[in-house]
Amino acid sequence: MSDNHGSLPLNGVSRRTAIAVVGGSALFIAAGRVAGRATDAAGRGTGHRSAMPAPGSTHKVEPVAHAVPGSEARLTVFPVTTTRAAVLASGITAPTAEVTTASGTSLATAQVHSGTALLTFAVPAGSAASYVLGNGQHRQNFTVSTTPADFNDSLWRVCNKAIALPSSYVPSGLTASTGHLMRAETASAYEAMADAARSAGITLGITSGYRSYADQASTFSSWSQTLGQQDAEHESAMAGHSEHQLGLAIDVQQASGVCTLNTCFGSTTAGEWVAANAHRFGFIVRYQPGRQNITGYDYEPWHVRYLGTELAADYQARGFHCLETYFGLPAAPDYI
Repeated sequence: MSDNHGSLPLNGVSRRTAIAVVGGSALFIAAGRVAGRATDAAGRGTGHRSAMPAPGSTHKVEPVAHAVPGSEARLTVFPVTTTRAAVLASGITAPTAEVTTASGTSLATAQVHSGTALLTFAVPAGSAASYVLGNGQHRQNFTVSTTPADFNDSLWRVCNKAIALPSSYVPSGLTASTGHLMRAETASAYEAMADAARSAGITLGITSGYRSYADQASTFSSWSQTLGQQDAEHESAMAGHSEHQLGLAIDVQQASGVCTLNTCFGSTTAGEWVAANAHRFGFIVRYQPGRQNITGYDYEPWHVRYLGTELAADYQARGFHCLETYFGLPAAPDYI
């Protein structure tokens, strides 16, 4: 969401130059909490299997089902909506991968790119179910849970004009970074990204992080009064439809303040660096140019969304520009 989604319009100031601040699902790494336990690359247990891994850590699966030694893929699984999940499988040598039900019904197939495949598939709402990843001759069990507690923690949860968050939704693990609240995973990733940018001679800052449902309602109302409802919908999100409420989105700027919350940020040294490097730290530029017919928002080079390093790297490597397209979700240009 734009941090026009988080910034109130100021009298006498262009909406493109306003500088103001108002202020995901179980994690199943490597087969998840039913199918296995999380381990590091050396096979050591990483603690309680539902614990969130440190950003950038690597995991491999310990499948319950028999597997040929060395054949296991590394699986990361999250729900993306209440009825759809995604599994990122890495370390695959076969040309294709498939997800089936435990009884063998095919749910999704995908081509493998550089040893990695993303598969999205339908899941039952509000419950946990077991699935199987097929990788050539190898099979691995994993579990997806869409119970409220698990879904609320999903790092891949999608929020857009067609998929709303409840007014009561507040993400767990909010922490402060540079004076802004966000999920702990987002904060750690941003700090690492800011350090790397600093090493490249670029000083980044944040203009907005987590924003509550009530904050978003106030923000959208202000933009609507200034621009009118129709124009405001391209610049701001209605309450419940802002990624900032997830605690996984931040709006970045360069320290000089030049082009803050403006499309010209994308042409600055800082904006170009963010576009080229954000995926290394688990972020994507969420609203890219020429995709308004899918996302419903104008180009916002300052708005980055945290997904985790492996998923963001796959998204970038395969040249995607919309999270909806990547996850196989319908376009959401308008509120429904």
